[in-house]
Amino acid sequence: MVISVSNTLRHDQACTKQAMDNAQIEKLVLSSIEKMGLTQEDVAWNDEGHLELRKPDSLKLHSLTLQMEKMGLELKMTRKTLIEIC
Repeated sequence: MVISVSNTLRHDQACTKQAMDNAQIEKLVLSSIEKMGLTQEDVAWNDEGHLELRKPDSLKLHSLTLQMEKMGLELKMTRKTLIEIC
């Protein structure tokens, strides 16, 4: 049995939103991740098509979200906890 607990926070941009398509956002995020010193071993695309951080670093993740906010991009953050009972 698995119990799933999630909490979602939506953070609208504080400045003028930039018109960017998904490919542009993806390129920007990958570039930012590379500049932060994360390697190909640290990130990977999962089965749902999401970019997954294999070794989450709270400080680097926070820096990334601040950069995206500064560029006028909206953020939606969902924390999910899975409790597996065997």
